[in-house]
Amino acid sequence: MRVVSNTSAALVLEHRPLVVPILAAALVLAVVVQTLGSARSLGPGEAIAAVLGIGVGSLVAYLSALRSRVVFDAPGREVRWQHRGWPGRGRGSCPLAQVSGVEVCAEPSGATRLALTTSQGVVPLTRHFWGTEPHEQSAAAIRSWLERQGSGRRAIR
Repeated sequence: MRVVSNTSAALVLEHRPLVVPILAAALVLAVVVQTLGSARSLGPGEAIAAVLGIGVGSLVAYLSALRSRVVFDAPGREVRWQHRGWPGRGRGSCPLAQVSGVEVCAEPSGATRLALTTSQGVVPLTRHFWGTEPHEQSAAAIRSWLERQGSGRRAIR
């Protein structure tokens, strides 16, 4: 997640993946070009494999391009999140008063994602873990923004 806007009224973060979707789309394009170039010499099994490869590659490109947006809204005293794409849009919100911390959650592979710690539990801010996002910087920006909003409120972890 990256900070898109940071004002006293709102902090907006977005997760807009680029690397994986571009690589997946490039691989799909390469398979399409190769398949079209040798379409007459392909056997039935090779044609089915090419179509399946194009379909799976296209699905990977689409799924890896899904965006997430998180808005910390000072006037509304809430945080809202929205995850776009398949399987449907995920959205939610919670009062800022329930946010007790911000975590950078990690997988064994080293990929990470941001999550909020609330009185209701941990809320992931993206659908997926990624290895190319500046999550520590984003977590610091969230903590700083929340502390500025809370005049006298306990420090956010």
